Amino acid sequence: MFRQSAYNAEFVTVGRLHQEAGIQPQMRRRKITRAAKIIILGSFAAFYLSACQTYSPAPLPQKPDLADRFPLPAGQALDMNVVATVAVLNNPDLKAARFKAGVSDAQAFEAGILPNPQLTGELIIPTNQSPAPPETEPEGGTGYMLGLSYDIQALIIQGAKVASAEAARDQAKLQLLWQEWQTVAQARTLYVQDAIAAEKRAFYGVAEQRYAMQSERSERALQTRDITFDQAGTDLAALLDAQSQLRTAERTETQTAYNIRTLLGISQNVDVTLQPLGPPDIPDRAAVEAALARVAELRPDLRALRAGYESQEQSLREAVLAQFPSFSFGLTRLTDTPGDRSDIGRVVHAISIGATLNLPLFDRNQGNIAIQKATRAQLLAEYQARLDQATGDAWRIWNEMQQLNDAIREIEARLPELQTAANDAERAYMMGDLPALTYVTLQSAVLNRQSELSDLRQSLWNDEIALATILGTQVEPVTDLKEPLP
Repeated sequence: MFRQSAYNAEFVTVGRLHQEAGIQPQMRRRKITRAAKIIILGSFAAFYLSACQTYSPAPLPQKPDLADRFPLPAGQALDMNVVATVAVLNNPDLKAARFKAGVSDAQAFEAGILPNPQLTGELIIPTNQSPAPPETEPEGGTGYMLGLSYDIQALIIQGAKVASAEAARDQAKLQLLWQEWQTVAQARTLYVQDAIAAEKRAFYGVAEQRYAMQSERSERALQTRDITFDQAGTDLAALLDAQSQLRTAERTETQTAYNIRTLLGISQNVDVTLQPLGPPDIPDRAAVEAALARVAELRPDLRALRAGYESQEQSLREAVLAQFPSFSFGLTRLTDTPGDRSDIGRVVHAISIGATLNLPLFDRNQGNIAIQKATRAQLLAEYQARLDQATGDAWRIWNEMQQLNDAIREIEARLPELQTAANDAERAYMMGDLPALTYVTLQSAVLNRQSELSDLRQSLWNDEIALATILGTQVEPVTDLKEPLP
């Protein structure tokens, strides 16, 4: 009795059990064969189980994981590069992003694993036999079948599948690098914001002390009727305005300090001292043009888009390969003992070779190919749009930096003269030779120009940070820490 399996590339063994006393040597040999099969299957199961990974639960954390001290000597003033370095190393969001990027490594590893073959088994129990008399031989007994199948088409698309997964892995890593760049830019921006807030707090604090003394003096003079109410009111209004500006600068500084510690992943109780802020570097036109010529090679986000485009190219190639007819090759080995009593003790062996060809009459994977082509066109348009935007943003910010720099130079040139006039007005006011309104107007003008100068410097620094990020010339943090983060 022969039985052909419907599986592809399979090996089949079919046997029957005989109950005749005249074939005891054959049954003894078959028992040995079955014992060997049991040993082989047991060894295979033990090997398979030993290669399997075990499950171990990972409980969620129950408390914050914030550093309780800075990885540098206490009290040391930090520059912009150190702050950016610690932000990249210790930022909680970047830590989570690195684990997320590790998923792409696992996906690339999974894509490189060949598909497993399929092993099937079947018992063949005759149902059309009638009880035989004791003096006759039974026609046959229970048989069994083992089948092994494998998807050959998976081997055809394996190369494109692996290449697509590897490009997707590169894209995830470059996206992580771009996120690190964004964190560096955010750290530098907060550094500038904190320095400007401290600068405003300093000169508004001096103004508050000055106006507080003058307002107190005016209040006493008003009670003795030595000055008029409008003069005392002018001093009080100047005091209240200075206090309002001072409180705004203090709130900004407090909020910025909180944001810096949060970005660095350290406790809010850790003291962070920053170095004074210097002038930013303004590139010339030639430097901008040179950077734009290489921006596609420098910026991680553009490189990530290129890797994503390459991944999509491989996905399209995989879809094209999958349109061809799938071919299956089968090899079948059959073993049987005939049911005829005259053939007791004889074993029949046979080998058959077959092939199956899937005819793509209706579905040639054209739907998936159309989807992959449309996706590739979308990614190409996104890359071109990002590249065009980089060029436009770079020149817009560079021109704005020129205007900001000119405004800063103009104020810096006129501010000493205005400050001298305000100092002369203060002496004249104290001697009673200058009206209060004129004095306060000059003092307010100095404060307003100082505040405007600080705002212009902050805007110039923000543009410098943005331009460096757009051009891909941002200096990556390279400062060596003396000890690892606690």
